[in-house]
This record gives sequence, C-alpha cells and structure tokens, in this order.
Amino acid sequence: MKGVLSVVVLSLLFAWPTEAKTKKRESSVERLAYRFGSADALASNTDTTNRGRFSDSPYVPDSTVVPMATQTGDFVKSAVEAELQKDGALRRLEVLVAGTEVTLMGLVRTFWEKSEALRRTFEASGVSTVASQIEVPRAEDDQDLTEDVIKAIQRYSYYTMWDQVDFRVNEGAVIVTGRVTPVRDKAGELFERIAKVRGVQDVQMNLEPLPAGRSDERIRNAIARQLFLNPHFERFRTMRNPPFHIIVDNGIVTLLGYAQSQIDKLEMQRIVAQTLGVLRVENQLQTIR
Repeated sequence: MKGVLSVVVLSLLFAWPTEAKTKKRESSVERLAYRFGSADALASNTDTTNRGRFSDSPYVPDSTVVPMATQTGDFVKSAVEAELQKDGALRRLEVLVAGTEVTLMGLVRTFWEKSEALRRTFEASGVSTVASQIEVPRAEDDQDLTEDVIKAIQRYSYYTMWDQVDFRVNEGAVIVTGRVTPVRDKAGELFERIAKVRGVQDVQMNLEPLPAGRSDERIRNAIARQLFLNPHFERFRTMRNPPFHIIVDNGIVTLLGYAQSQIDKLEMQRIVAQTLGVLRVENQLQTIR
C-alpha cells in the first residue's frame, strides 16, 4: 500500500515513588493498575507489608508484578483481535503488538478487505500505529484489471452524465480523478466498488466534489430539458450514463466524452450555451466519426 500512515505515538511514563506518598497518590496508582487489568499489580501496590512505606528503605517491586508494557501490549492485542473478529474475512489475520504499535500479517481476497482490516485496527482502543504486511492476490495484467474497474464504475447506480470519473492503472494501483455532484458520498462509494475488484492492490481517490449551489442544479435541469427534446439527443433520454458528460461548475459548463458526429458536437454546444445561467462552455467532446 502506497503512502505511509503516521500518527503520534503517545507514551505514558510512570515514576514509582521511593519515599512515602500520600493516600491520594496511592489511589491514582491503584486506578492505573485497574485500568490495565492487573489484579497482581493492584494487590502489590496496596500491600503495606511489602512496600515498607513507613520506613526509609526504598520500595522493591514484587517479582510477580507484570510489567506495564506487557499489560499494555496484551490489552491492545485483545482489542484489535476483537475488532477483526467482527468481519469473517479478517479473522485469520495475525496480530503482532509491540506496546501500542500493531502489525497485521496474512492474506485477504481484495484490497477492500485489507483497508477494512486497517480501519478496524485503528479503531481499536490503545492503538497508536499500524503497519501492514497483508497480501492481496494480483491480477494477471493491468489490461484485464482496467476492464474490471471500468465495469465497476459503469455499474455504479449514481454515476450520471453530470459526473466525470477518470482513472489509470499502474501495477495494480488504481488512481482515480474527476469531479462528481455532491448529492452523496460518491468518492467513498466508488472507492468501495473499486477496492472490491479482484487484483487491485491500492486505490487513490482524487475525486473533487462539485459545488452544491442551487444555481448549478437549475442549469443542469434546464440543459437536460432542452437537450433531450432535440432529435440529435432524444435517444439518450433514458440512459443513466450516456457516452457524453456535462460538468457544471459555478456556471461554467464542460462537455466531455463522445458525440456521434461533428454536427452533434456543435449542436450540444449550442444548446448548452443558450441555457440561462451558463457563463461559458468548454467543448472537449470527441467525435466517433
């Protein structure tokens, strides 16, 4: 997975008293021991016989006390494993813990499962850093993978002619760019669809949400009414994802994709330019013939 996940590692340093302390200090130590689930530590910290707290002799810890670092590691590992157990596809992953740093190892079917394992691990209590040694099976070649990603995007129910989604594949990594309407979390939903494609090794989403203004929405509705009344384009009325895309951004309209002919290309530009509220038209349509 490209990129480095980095977070600040927080460390708690506990300085044990060498001299007599007040009851208030003792209570705080007891609470810390209880927080990390060590009955032995709690017992030894409250044992006035071993502590010699009324003498000048320094305190010598009981050999039965489990070190705090070990307690923390066990606590974190249990928390991570509990999170992974919630997803059947992640239960066989191996969890290695060093303090509050977690390493995940094993094999999953898709990049989506890998990303879910990382997300769930970060959500586990006490985790500060996560390293991944999770493997995802690769596709035979990028060409086959590209075709599968195209299908995943085209079958997305909310991908319409008002959206622009482009991507490229490089050694299994899918880099997605474009602009989408802000009616829902399209970037997140497309990420999930692409990440579930077998063979994908990484997904980088660079989708920009378009402005949510009412003015642009009125322009879209007006363009659609005029466009699909025109004999050149009426056959596309019922198509959710036609071969052309119309991007409306603060009154500036960009035409993308394909038109059947040069006549269709210019006719679409004329219709859009005459729509109330349109400030400028950028015609980037390509013609099929």
